[in-house]
Amino acid sequence: MKIGFIKNNSRILIALFFTILGFYLRLKQLINRELWTDELWQLAQTKGAFKPIWHRISVTDFTSFPGVYLLNYPFVNLFGTNKWVVNIPNYIITLLSFYFLYLICQKYLKTFWGFFVAFLFLCFNGNLIFHSFEFRPYAVLPTLSLSTFYFAGLIVSDWKKFKILNKLLLGLFFIFVIIYHVFGIMIVGLSLLYFLIVEAHKRNYKQILKEISSFLLPTGILGISLFFWYVSGTVWNDVQKGNWYPFDYYPDVSNDAMHFIRQVFCNLRGDKSHGQKILELGIWVSFLLPQSDRFKKIGFFPLMIIFPITVILALAIYEKYWFLDRQFVWVMSLRAFFIAWCWDSIIVYFQEKVKNHIYRRE
Repeated sequence: MKIGFIKNNSRILIALFFTILGFYLRLKQLINRELWTDELWQLAQTKGAFKPIWHRISVTDFTSFPGVYLLNYPFVNLFGTNKWVVNIPNYIITLLSFYFLYLICQKYLKTFWGFFVAFLFLCFNGNLIFHSFEFRPYAVLPTLSLSTFYFAGLIVSDWKKFKILNKLLLGLFFIFVIIYHVFGIMIVGLSLLYFLIVEAHKRNYKQILKEISSFLLPTGILGISLFFWYVSGTVWNDVQKGNWYPFDYYPDVSNDAMHFIRQVFCNLRGDKSHGQKILELGIWVSFLLPQSDRFKKIGFFPLMIIFPITVILALAIYEKYWFLDRQFVWVMSLRAFFIAWCWDSIIVYFQEKVKNHIYRRE
């Protein structure tokens, strides 16, 4: 009976196990450190009378995007500034990151081992562990990327099935993602673009766009307008702008591109373990094997992983600001799913080969 229960619920059990373990690792990280300089600065901007966010006051990391301020303001001003209290929103949002990973895996993965790899990567990624309970906007971005990816897939493929209230809530959620942080527009835009490309292999582009126009037009117009309003209020004074070398923490890409790329991939993993490097090989194996969804994976890798990091690098060079791991922490959560997706398809491919071989012998 117990063995049958475990077998029938193996996916949710592995998700729960890694969720609990991942939450513990993040709590352990918080126990062993105090709020540091940037967090204290963030906290100072959050305390006091409510700031009129439409004035584009800098309340986050060098930008005037208000999402993180809106999220944290009630907790800071009602419950105090202790590190355990101010992180209450991050506890909830971190649990949601595991929940949305589970929903995505349920939709796209077919094997227990696919679930195992996805939650393994999300649980043990060192960068995600550090930033999850950090009092900064980067704590929330990995969850926003997973939830946006999940909802974008539903919107593009099943928009007609949503009730009016759900459509309104989805629109508000996507707008919140856009105004949460300067990278919010990439999180939303790339997820929608990816599923539009995928869906276009089933239906005509015009048909898809017409069907979701009631979502794209109001959300797009309002979201993009707010984005440009807030991005034009970004705070870069004479001290901040132009005095930072983008490659203080990375090899200069113009002098040593291969070393730069290796370090990016190492930091996407969040550690230097050889086990994760071996699992990364699943990406290339999956691309080579003939599968029905190979195109989706080949499109995911450059659009959802390589492109955003390239844009962030270009912005760092243009703004003369550091290129840092935290800036693409939201890509790391998507990468956890992607590698699992690749291994899942490899396992399914060889399972079908074995089944076909046995069937022919019979």
